[in-house]
Amino acid sequence: MTGIGTKARAKVPHIGRLAQTLGLALVLTDCGTGTQPISIAGNWTGTLTDSLGRAGTATLYLTDDMHDVLHGTFSYSAGNCSVDLKPLIGKIAAMQMSLSQVPADPVATSLELTVDSTDQHLKGTYSEASGVCDSSGTISLTKE
Repeated sequence: MTGIGTKARAKVPHIGRLAQTLGLALVLTDCGTGTQPISIAGNWTGTLTDSLGRAGTATLYLTDDMHDVLHGTFSYSAGNCSVDLKPLIGKIAAMQMSLSQVPADPVATSLELTVDSTDQHLKGTYSEASGVCDSSGTISLTKE
C-alpha cells in the first residue's frame, strides 16, 4: 500500500505543471485574438444637458497609463455656468468609467461614463457642485 501512496504523490506535481501550462496557453490564445486594449486617451468633445434642460458643451481630456487609472481635465459650459479645466482622476473597468475631481472640493465634480464598443463615444452623467455652478445632467462626448 505504501507504493500506491507514493505513486499518487508523485503525480501531483505533474498536475500542477499541467495547470500552469494550460493557463499559459489560455493567455497566449487570448493575446492572439487581435483584440486591442481600449484606448480612451485623448481629447473628447460634445454636448451636455443639465437637470434644468439647458444645453451646453463639454470637453474632456484623458490620459491612460495602461493600468486602468485615468487622469485628465474636464470643462463645460451650460446656461450661465462655465467651469474651466478641473483635474480629474478615475478608473475604467468593463467599459465603465468613473472620474472625480482631484483634489476634491467639498462636493467634487464627477463623471460616470460608458465607453461604446468602438472606443469613440462616451455617454453618461456629470455632476458639479462648486458653489458657483451647481449642475448635473447627461453628457455625450466623441473622441477627436
